[in-house]
Amino acid sequence: MRRTDVIVPGHLISGLEIPPLAVTTGVADIEWVDVPAQGWFSRKQPAQRLPLDPRSARLARRYVRRRPWYLVIGIGLWLALLAGLVVDPPGRLGVVAHFAVWIAFLVWTLPIVGGALPPQTLSRSRDGDLRIRHVPVEVAEQWVQRNPGVVAGGDPAPRSHSRTFYAGWAAALIGVAIVLWVTVTSDVVLWMLVPAGLIAGVVVALKLFPPGYIGFGERDF
Repeated sequence: MRRTDVIVPGHLISGLEIPPLAVTTGVADIEWVDVPAQGWFSRKQPAQRLPLDPRSARLARRYVRRRPWYLVIGIGLWLALLAGLVVDPPGRLGVVAHFAVWIAFLVWTLPIVGGALPPQTLSRSRDGDLRIRHVPVEVAEQWVQRNPGVVAGGDPAPRSHSRTFYAGWAAALIGVAIVLWVTVTSDVVLWMLVPAGLIAGVVVALKLFPPGYIGFGERDF
């Protein structure tokens, strides 16, 4: 299935005429869901009501219901891990706490438990424009026909920050991880920060490349 992006200028959002076709699969059997915008800048932006196929709609609603608990559960899991390491470092209780936290985290991230947003989740630019990624081409054409000014396709959405910003953070995260790896000998908690810092640094470093530069071609969601 060929896909493209739908870009809606900010001044057209309030009067959008959205075709009754799922932006996920293109089917006419749809359910309407208030989908939140993604990205640090978009988190405070209002959700957009979109037509989804029934399965994607169920997962999206589950994600929206559980979203306020993500931070609370994350803090709770880390506290449980630290409690195990402090009470019995690095004994049996600490090992059990370590694995229990990771298992609980993996279970929580399963779509059937924590829900999931579809790849067509929207984002908003600093100018207020709305972008919906990977919409079926046939559906995107309906958006364009019903709403003059809406564009299908276009270049990938630009990064939120400059290359200098991402380079600085990537260097800092990887540098801290290397320092901890070299200097820390027995502190289990600090040792856990080494892989976390390396992974975070690599993820940030990848943002130095233009959007869409690294990939394996057009995915069929």
